[in-house]
Amino acid sequence: VALPLPSTAVPLFANAAGRGYYRVAYTAQQNAALAAAIGQLLPAERICLVGDRWALLATQAAVQPRDATADSVTDVLELLLAMRNDPSPEVLDTVASRLRAIDDQIVSSQDRDRYHAVLRAAFRPVFAALGPSSPRDPFDRQMLRTHLLELLGEAQDADALAEAQTVAAHVLAPRRRAYTGVDPMFADAAVALAAEHGDAALYDRMQALTQAVADPDLQSDALRLLARFQSPLLVIRTLDYAVSGQVKNQDSWSLIAELLRNRQTSALAWEYVQQHWPQVKAQLTTNSGGHIVAATGGFCTPQLRDEVADFFASHPVEAADRTLALTLESIDSCIRVRAVQQPQLHAWLLLHAPSGLSQ
Repeated sequence: VALPLPSTAVPLFANAAGRGYYRVAYTAQQNAALAAAIGQLLPAERICLVGDRWALLATQAAVQPRDATADSVTDVLELLLAMRNDPSPEVLDTVASRLRAIDDQIVSSQDRDRYHAVLRAAFRPVFAALGPSSPRDPFDRQMLRTHLLELLGEAQDADALAEAQTVAAHVLAPRRRAYTGVDPMFADAAVALAAEHGDAALYDRMQALTQAVADPDLQSDALRLLARFQSPLLVIRTLDYAVSGQVKNQDSWSLIAELLRNRQTSALAWEYVQQHWPQVKAQLTTNSGGHIVAATGGFCTPQLRDEVADFFASHPVEAADRTLALTLESIDSCIRVRAVQQPQLHAWLLLHAPSGLSQ
């Protein structure tokens, strides 16, 4: 359905309250008007707008010849950065997830420091303005602060990582039953960030919790944290643990899948899965096997696409034929988007990344 430009100054939003199950492709003029009036949209509409703009990147990458006026990843990135002060934690979570997807799917290794510097420059002041965490804060403020800590931690912000380490040290202190200096969500995010940069001593403590504590929720939390460690030796320890028989099979697949999905650990995890397939397969159930296949859907090179297709063709997973087809489709889409968008993002980052790239 083609819609005319409105004759008034009120921007056109073609999916009121974000309730429609359809996508909207706005013109460049309409997108500019919406970006300028983003605060007039409802939170659900702001989420919907981001979703539309992101989904169209994949659609446009599949069309040849490409429309010269189509959205680029830099257009979407500028919209996301413009929404950094959004007061809705749900909107900010959506913004953070799309920024994470750009990092995982489009940013090249040579541009990653520049990209992270842009994120630090944009979101560090927003995080600082919220002040220190407190369990007495309103729930929305707690969520905003938590999302920002996670985003800045992933962007390697030194201050955010240092704060996470401090909070995690209090939370995990021996004989301390609870740390009441921050809200629980912030504490959980801090511990997860600390695990990403954690050493073997911290890993040992987490692994002990998966077996020793009586609280099943605490056991599950500790188990999930094992997949956050990124040191190669600890990644191998997690994978060995997942297939050792000491982890319930309804949980073991989640460790493997998380390591396959994580950009930092995916190469090592994928190599392990291929080399230790009999042990991995022995842990799978009819339902969980498809999750391992789907976790490779974040791969984004032709070589890895062929490896996934060949491996699961020769090592079929029960009830996962459709999952494999969708996974390969996802990889193909990522390859197309990266080929079109990565050069544009590189040029944008050369112009906009802060000089010095300090953390």
